Amino acid sequence: NNLTRKEKNALKDFESDPSIIIKPADKGGGIVVQKKVDYIRESQRQLLDSNFYKKLEFDPTNQVKENVTFILQSYVDQGEITKKEYDFLAIKFPRIPFFY
Repeated sequence: NNLTRKEKNALKDFESDPSIIIKPADKGGGIVVQKKVDYIRESQRQLLDSNFYKKLEFDPTNQVKENVTFILQSYVDQGEITKKEYDFLAIKFPRIPFFY
């Protein structure tokens, strides 16, 4: 570790500040530090943009998994893909995306 004790303590204080959000960046492997109020405001702005998000009445995860499985199996049956390709593409453990 290349931080001094003083820097480590300052970082610990920074991380425990409830008015600050620290999250991984979407791209580039960096870290984003933002005021919590700004983070919430931006999150709400994005989620309320109907060009990109739509509120769902139910969780479609299992339905999507079943549809993908059916389509992939039909490709295997028709010789369009191999069993190995099916195994690679099949959704074994679907999960709901995480919004951060």
